[in-house]
Amino acid sequence: MDEVYVPIGGGGLISGIAMAIKELRPQIRIYGVEPNHSNAMSEALRHCGPVALPVVETIADGLAARTTEELNYLIVRRYVDEVILVNDQEILDSLLFLLEYGKLLAEPSGSASLAGLLANKKRRGQAAAVISGGNITLQQIGELQLGRGDRR
Repeated sequence: MDEVYVPIGGGGLISGIAMAIKELRPQIRIYGVEPNHSNAMSEALRHCGPVALPVVETIADGLAARTTEELNYLIVRRYVDEVILVNDQEILDSLLFLLEYGKLLAEPSGSASLAGLLANKKRRGQAAAVISGGNITLQQIGELQLGRGDRR
């Protein structure tokens, strides 16, 4: 494996995964993936510390964190190679791809990692995407397609 993609909300999941992988295999690239309108970790990295977002808006409600904790920020800063921002349509497209071709029902938050993998122009080698959470119904997917998923 050359790359790992992990969704970021408050930063706890990626902190644990990135630390474990980088301590064992530092050559593996770790990419965090955030919705572009719920990017607390990206903003923390840009501002050199946690900041509170005034508004978060995304179909990936499990990633809708207004801020990250200092510890998560410090771990991500040390172990994560890059954070990729994706929009809601990319997340929805990945969710539908996983459902149709992988026969996996993942919630938008878990589908974000695949969206990040597909959006990464620098990707190379073998990649793994952490797909977590199946807390969604087919009715909700239909509603996302008709409503919020068309945002860019």
